[in-house]
Amino acid sequence: AEPGPFLTPSIQCLAGAPSLSDEQRKQILQKFHSVAPLNSRDDLLAANLELQLHPDQGLEIYEHTIARWSHGADADRVELARWLNLHRQVERVLSLRPADETLRNNQLLLARFDARALLQRWSEIDELLQRPEVTLDPSVLECFRARNAQSQYRPLEAELHWDRAVTL
Repeated sequence: AEPGPFLTPSIQCLAGAPSLSDEQRKQILQKFHSVAPLNSRDDLLAANLELQLHPDQGLEIYEHTIARWSHGADADRVELARWLNLHRQVERVLSLRPADETLRNNQLLLARFDARALLQRWSEIDELLQRPEVTLDPSVLECFRARNAQSQYRPLEAELHWDRAVTL
């Protein structure tokens, strides 16, 4: 029988369900692999299941996933970078593309900012925020400036940036 139009969304929903048994995770993985080819979103959901089933193989799973999607379309690289950040693989996010390349894609740039923030590299974020090539919305820029000031224990400066972000 031909799979129905709701097969993929139902597999996606199941993959994110809490408290799955290992047997259920294996069954969902099999379903993912039966719906080929996987897009980046589905592949990252499948990688989540693999990490839950085989936490001892994390390095291999991350490397394999990065190899599949790091050279894909921008949307795939954005999904990959966000997924890596969620898994606290921030050094891997920073190594996906050089900083200058990420300046051309605001979503990749935001993922890079998030990775640097998780590493508490506030001065590097500050430096990037000063670059004229950064084309993020002014309110987003002010939010990052506020976050940076707050994280560096400069509450008055942080408040100023939060106020600007709200009024832009």
